[in-house]
Amino acid sequence: MHKVSRSLLLAGVLAFGTLTAACGDKVELTQVNPNTGVTLITVTPTSASVAAGSTLQLAVSVVADANTAKTVTWSTSSAAVATVDATGKVTGVAAGTATIIATSTVDNSKAAAAVITVTAAGGNQNTPNTVAISTITQGGTLFPANLANVAGQVDVTLFVSGPGGTLNLIQNCTANGATSTTGDVIVAQQVIAGSQNQSPVTLSYNTAATGTVTSGLAVVNANSSTPIALNGNCVLKAQLGTAIATNITPFTLNNANIFRSATTFTKTTTLGTQNAISAANGLRYDQGDLKVDVTPVVYTTVAPGGAAQTPALATISYAGRVFTNVAFTGGKFSVTFPSTGATAQNIAQYTSPAAGDQVIVSGYSDAVGSQITIGNPIAANTLRSDNQSPTVNAGALAQVLNLTGAPRNYINAAYAFLANNTAQTDAAFAASQMTVSFYVGAVPAGAVYPTAQSVSFSGAACSTSGLTKVAAGADIAQTAAPFTPGYFVRVVENDPLGNAVCQDFGPFGVDKQNPNDLQVTGGAANNSVITAASTTTFFSVDSVSGFTPGAALRVRALRNFTNTSSNCVYGGFASSNCPTVASDFNVDPTGAFTTEAYYQLQVFAQDQAGNVSPTLTRVYLIDTTIPTVGGISIPQTLVGGQSVTFTSQANDNVDLQSSSFDIM
Repeated sequence: MHKVSRSLLLAGVLAFGTLTAACGDKVELTQVNPNTGVTLITVTPTSASVAAGSTLQLAVSVVADANTAKTVTWSTSSAAVATVDATGKVTGVAAGTATIIATSTVDNSKAAAAVITVTAAGGNQNTPNTVAISTITQGGTLFPANLANVAGQVDVTLFVSGPGGTLNLIQNCTANGATSTTGDVIVAQQVIAGSQNQSPVTLSYNTAATGTVTSGLAVVNANSSTPIALNGNCVLKAQLGTAIATNITPFTLNNANIFRSATTFTKTTTLGTQNAISAANGLRYDQGDLKVDVTPVVYTTVAPGGAAQTPALATISYAGRVFTNVAFTGGKFSVTFPSTGATAQNIAQYTSPAAGDQVIVSGYSDAVGSQITIGNPIAANTLRSDNQSPTVNAGALAQVLNLTGAPRNYINAAYAFLANNTAQTDAAFAASQMTVSFYVGAVPAGAVYPTAQSVSFSGAACSTSGLTKVAAGADIAQTAAPFTPGYFVRVVENDPLGNAVCQDFGPFGVDKQNPNDLQVTGGAANNSVITAASTTTFFSVDSVSGFTPGAALRVRALRNFTNTSSNCVYGGFASSNCPTVASDFNVDPTGAFTTEAYYQLQVFAQDQAGNVSPTLTRVYLIDTTIPTVGGISIPQTLVGGQSVTFTSQANDNVDLQSSSFDIM
């Protein structure tokens, strides 16, 4: 004998206690007490026909305590008519009638029999279908189900014979289910091949399944909140074609109420990811509003045999936030814990411990206020929410713009944004996971931004909508002159989930053009000698940022053309010992230029953004000391027509260009 098992329509396993049937159509359900030995043996079918040369499989059911063997010995009253093997398979030998007997191997007083009619070979083969319920077990075990307390999955073993067809396992939980087909629900099906001699067939179904009953067939929907059957008294039937099992089995359903749940975070930041793993502790965190959907499945009834209790209200809590009197709508309870808003429900503040927070559902009640027992909390949903912005220490985002001077502040094309992303703390993530970004936008009309940093802010106020993300040296469009309205920069620091803290800086302008048309007027000409104070005026043009009053020019004067600090007389771009000068530069031998020597003057203009013009160079000789002449040698006699050599000596403290004298 081989066993054919198949799960149909409803998943799960349930098992009822062994069912027993006496000879005939009467079915008797016997309560088995422990340690009582064999109490009953049933052979199915109790009568059948088989053609000579054909076989027929009989089934046996033995009711006994757990410590007693349930094996039988098969025998025949007439081996000339029919024989039987150790498995209960009958073989027709010749036309006639034989009784096939199954006797307990441990108690030969317990036996059952089937009457087999053998027809001539080639005779009528249209034997009708037969079906009988053999054993019912629960929970995938081999032990009989407790029929007074059935829950979850059951496995039902049936014996069938005949031409075959569709085998239906039927559950009926109406008051007249044993005597009426009204309320029959097909909970499992299997197509039986067209053979008169079938092996045992096991059908499984879940008594706690949810879904709908369509045209008498159970259609399972795991997301439904409607049970296929409510708790209470039911019967089990089997049908093969037109054959109905005579041993209809009563039982009592007692499934525990449950709920199904779904938790979903909806991201509320534009930065970062929905969830991330912390480098600090290796745990996952989610960002945003948390939606919780709870679908209760209620099997209990208002009264035995009455309608199901209908959920009406519940209490749902998470991370210390609580929603009370949540209404049952659309077949479920739904709440959203916002990331911001009312402090009674929001989860903006990070609260999750390392183990995570649980969604707890309690206080179920029906429409009349009666409590409904449903398990909680949602232990499988341990969540960690993080909607908290990083904490920025003093000055951490400061100095991103080195804006100096008045009344305008400018940067040039070489400017690099600077920020500190190591001085922050976050409840969930390590400092190394923080990100600092820069976003530039036009100052809105009428808005006032301080020249230093503004008050820092976080959350939704750190929106980057309408702003352009920039990096060090980014190509920000040049500000049109005059300086209106200008730019501001929003410095945003965020954790991996996009929770942000930010500060605004500005206004500032962008000037990428060097000053041009540098001119020098007044004073001595290039390569001239300065013998007295000489004021030289420098002039340049800048179309965007302009010049800082009193610091438009950078001038360097190098004595004897050497670039050393001791020889740096004036200027601001070669040595720290050289001061900055205004646009008028006074070359005065009685002032800084007391050392008479050659000087190289280098001048360039620098605008407020730091752009510089090409350098203009002039060379001057500072010399106020009169040369000395001596040692004149004049011949005593001058002879006409002959050359004469005159000698003299001239001295100068800087540079003697030439000397000459007249003969009078």
